[in-house]
Parts: sequence; C-alpha cells; structure tokens
Amino acid sequence: MNSQFWKGKRVLITGHNGFKGCWLTKWLDLCGAVTCGISLEPECESVYSELKFSSNYKGYIADVTDAETIGKIVTEFEPEIVFHLAAQAIVKVASDFPAKTFETNVMGTVNVFEALRKCGKIKSIVIVTSDKVYENTEQATHFVEDDRLGGFEAYSASKACEEIVAQTYRSQYFLNKGIGVATARACNTFGGGDHHFDRLIPYLIRADYYGDNIELRNIDAVRPWQYILDTLNGYLMLAEALYKEPSKYSSAYNFGPPLNDIYTVGDIAKLISDSKIDNVKASLVESGILMIESTKSKKELGWEQCYSLQAALKRTCIFYKGDFIGKPIDELFTEEILNSLWMKKI
Repeated sequence: MNSQFWKGKRVLITGHNGFKGCWLTKWLDLCGAVTCGISLEPECESVYSELKFSSNYKGYIADVTDAETIGKIVTEFEPEIVFHLAAQAIVKVASDFPAKTFETNVMGTVNVFEALRKCGKIKSIVIVTSDKVYENTEQATHFVEDDRLGGFEAYSASKACEEIVAQTYRSQYFLNKGIGVATARACNTFGGGDHHFDRLIPYLIRADYYGDNIELRNIDAVRPWQYILDTLNGYLMLAEALYKEPSKYSSAYNFGPPLNDIYTVGDIAKLISDSKIDNVKASLVESGILMIESTKSKKELGWEQCYSLQAALKRTCIFYKGDFIGKPIDELFTEEILNSLWMKKI
C-alpha cells in the first residue's frame, strides 16, 4: 500500500460506518485523502460515532437502494475512486430477510454504478463482495477467481449476483472509457472495533475476558481468517492499480491467507481461550468448508498477508482489552494504523 498515492485523492466509501468501512475511512483520512462516506444510520454495534476525522472528510446518511439520493451525493462529491462496501452482510439476517438482502446487495450496487456513470472524474471502482460467491460443493478445494459463482442461501447468492452486476457494468459502460472496475473477494476478516459480538472472534475474546461459557455452532467448519488491515491493504492496492492501469486490473481478486493456514472454528476458539467449549446445534445452513486462493493477487498486485493468524489475534486481543477498559476508540484505531507495517514504511 502506497500511502503517498492517496494524499488528496477524492475517495467515496459506501458502508463507511460498518466494521470494514470504519477502518478504511480512518486509514484513508490519516493518509490525507479527501473522503466521502455513505451509509445507513450506524448500527448500535458500530464504533463510527467514536472516531474522529479531519476536515477532508464528509459523511452522509443514505440508503444505497435510494437511487435518487445516491445520484445526488455522487454528483456533488465527484469521486475519483470508489469502494463499494455497503451491503446486508450478516448471514443470519440475510436468511431471515432475503428480499431486502437482494434489494440491498444487488440493486444497491446497480444504483451506485448508475450514479457513477454520470460522474466525469471517476477512474477506479472496487466492489467488495465475499469469498462466499463461489458455488461451494464442499470438496475441500481452494477457489480461484475463475471458478463458478453460486450460492445456496440469501447472502452468498446475492453476493454472486453482485459479481455479475459488476461484470456487466465493467464490460459495457466503464472499461471502454478507461475506468477500472474490479471485485474484491475476501475471507472472514477480524480485528478490533467490531462490536458484533455474535461474530466468532469478537464473541470469543469477550467471553474469555469476562470468563463466560463458550458455545459454538459448526465447531469443525473450516474458514480462512484474515486481519482487517491485511484485507484493506489488498483493497487499497487494487484501487491504486485500477487507477493507473484500468484495462490490466479490471477483474476479480481473492484476498485470503496462505493455503496451509487452515483453522477450524474450534481451533480459533482454542487459540483465544482456555475455557470449556460447548458445541451447539447450528440453526443456519452454512458451508462446512470454505477456502480461497490468493495467488493472482500476489502475482499481479504484489499483495501479501503480512500478519500471521497468531500475530493478528494477539493484536486484536490487545485492542479489545483497551476497548473494554475504556480507552478511546479513535486512539486505538489511530495507533493500530500508524503502527502497521505499511504506515511504518512512510
């Protein structure tokens, strides 16, 4: 990640008050970018209201399903680079409300693209989807970018549809104008500042800190895990590459851990806590095995995972302990970003 590249760049981030959005917006603000965020009202779990930004930042409360409002904001801001993160991202909520999930994840993306079609300064668009976009046959193979898309529940299916939307707009409306469009498929991302304590790693860290009993579903499920700053570094590198050479990098990219860095849900629990673990019956239909390969991102973008799982979990536990004792969230974010491997290279 070239922090100097971002100074003065006009960057739009949808979903800016979500977990990834908070980290990305703060990071770009620290790099001197001129940032604009669009999101719904922050969820109660969001730490967005506790973050501080420079005068280069402006945020809007808006729904990506509201095409007119999104169009007005984009026209007024005139972004050069866009990160589209806004989505219904909780698998359980998606299962309970499939129609709203498809509306947000598919038509919301269409609305963003339509607004950007009228924007004269846009050069680089990164659509953030998921590693769950692949048709998963539970064969214990690592998915690569050209594998078949699919989904058997609302979240994964809507994200696969979002990929197809991005392909359509890229090929028909943007690439022929020299505008780069890529999709980023990242694995399960974790780090401090995620107050969705029903998610595995925040749940485990809080349970261990307070000495609570631990109950897990799908304890033998295999998932790739990655530190938040490693994932966002991939997004930032992809956006910069698109900006400079749109025709070369306009495609899909996986961001995940090394192929031999495989852990089950139970393994993660044991790395965080010594407490007894109870396996409870799952109420959701979920993949038992899900793995992706990131060779393309490494070869074409020069991206690599810099933090091992153990090192990332240690940093995350330290962050949460500071959070639990009342250390200011903005201070925790700022310290973690400025002390990261990339910012130290400045």
